[in-house]
This record gives sequence, C-alpha cells and structure tokens, in this order.
Amino acid sequence: DPLAFGRMINLAEVLPFMRHMFILDPQRQFYQALTPWGYLVLLLFVFHWRRFAANPFLVAGMLSPFYTVLNPVFTDFFLRFSWPELIWRFLYMTPTAIAAALIIYRCGQFLAERRHAAKMIYGLTVISLLTVLLFPLDSKYFYSPFSKLQTLKKVSAENDHRVWQDLYAYLGTVDKKYNVLTDPVTGYTVRALTRHIYLGAKFHTIEWGGYQEFVFKRYDLKKYADYDGWLFIINQRNGALSETGRISRHWREVQLQVNRYYPDDLLEFVKDNPAAFEEIWTRDRISIYRISIGA
Repeated sequence: DPLAFGRMINLAEVLPFMRHMFILDPQRQFYQALTPWGYLVLLLFVFHWRRFAANPFLVAGMLSPFYTVLNPVFTDFFLRFSWPELIWRFLYMTPTAIAAALIIYRCGQFLAERRHAAKMIYGLTVISLLTVLLFPLDSKYFYSPFSKLQTLKKVSAENDHRVWQDLYAYLGTVDKKYNVLTDPVTGYTVRALTRHIYLGAKFHTIEWGGYQEFVFKRYDLKKYADYDGWLFIINQRNGALSETGRISRHWREVQLQVNRYYPDDLLEFVKDNPAAFEEIWTRDRISIYRISIGA
C-alpha cells in the first residue's frame, strides 16, 4: 500500500489530473531529511550552477530527489520491490554537505579577495546562513526543529550501546556460542557486538522479525522449553532518553528504557525457579541466566 505509514502522498493532491501515482510527502520525511539548511544548499546550487555543471557526479547527486522520491515513475517501480516507509532513504544520495563545502569555500574567496563589496556581503551572508541553519530555530516567523546539529552532535555513552559495555565484555569471555533470550534492544546490540545469537529484527517486538516471546499472562516453565540451553539476559539498566528519537520519531524517545520489557511478575517467576534459571553473572541491574528446563 503506497499510503501505508503516511510516508507518501497521492500525486493527485498536487496535480489533480493524475491518478494512481505516488511520491514522497514533501511535508514530512522529505523536509525532515533535508531541513531548511538543505533547501538553502539546493537553492545555492542552482545559483552557482556554472561552477557545478562540469561535475556530473555532483549534479546527478543534487538532482537525485527529483528523479527518485519525487518521480512517480521511479516510486511505482520501487514499490513493486520494497515498502513505502523506506523510500525516503534515497535522499541520502543528495550530497548537500559536499556542495555546501564548495559554496562556503567560494564565498570565503570573495571575503579574502576584498575586491567587490557586493560579493563580500554575499559571501558573508551565505556563510552566516549556512551556519545558523545548522541549529534548531524557533521564532515567531520561523520554526526549524529538524536541525542538522542534532545529527552532528557527539552521542553520549548513555545514549548508545556503551551503557552496557560490561555486559558485552563478559559475553566476550564466554567461549561457547549461545542463543540469547532478551529484550529486542539489548538483543540487537548483543548480536552486533558479541559472538552470540539473537534472532529478533532490530529493536522490534514483532513476530516477523523473529522476536522470541518471554513475557506471558501466566507463567509456566513449559513455555520456556524451547529456550532450554539458552542464555536469558534480563537488562534493567536504562539508557538515557533520546532527543533525536523525540524530534524525528524514527525511533521512540524511550527506546533505551529497557526495563519496560521486564514486568515484576516475570522477575518473580525467574527468582522463584533458580534450578531452571541459573544466574551466571550479574552487575548493576543486569543479570544473565542459563536456562535449564530439562525433559
């Protein structure tokens, strides 16, 4: 369904005489990915066309949104092979950073030469705008929360896998390769950073991703029989809230609040069955158990 998840729009909303044709919604991910900073770079790219025209790679890259996500023929072809929630990623082909760097370099030459006042004013204005628009802005007449600055900032250890570094260090000392039962966020990182196997897809609790269910309305050891011999990682050490997730909604602000995956009745069940859940490692709200259900 081209309109699933609200990523695309019917071209008829822009051109009423068109039917059954779809493009990426210019007001959502198109705008969020490029931001006003990217729009300015595109505008300056056209203004400096003579400087860029001799470089077919930059020209092809900068024009790519118009023959990919905004091209209904391309999107129709794409949707025959993939899903509408992915098509916006073609915007990453747009080399706005490279074009901006070349434009800033040219404007810096105008300032260094000091020959023409108009060129100096233009150069200073362009450099200033390209700098200011990197920041989130909120005023009476201009609102730009989707700032490039958020993706350029250094990520703190509390906002990524480093908050569980001791877990990976311990798992690295375990010689045998284990299947791992855990929440989808911890599992996603364990699979990437250790030799052990997690079967889920990314950080989703959905069946098609191979997610292994371990929370039930009523607990019974038989429900864990398929996980006999696995490691069960109960991770209640939360990471920080995600500002990027809050702004972009590409993931949730609470994505690293992993304790939400482990209800109290599950913790009590594991504690009450030490023979089935043998604790082999624990540190600062993270515990690893070896599951031994038996015949």
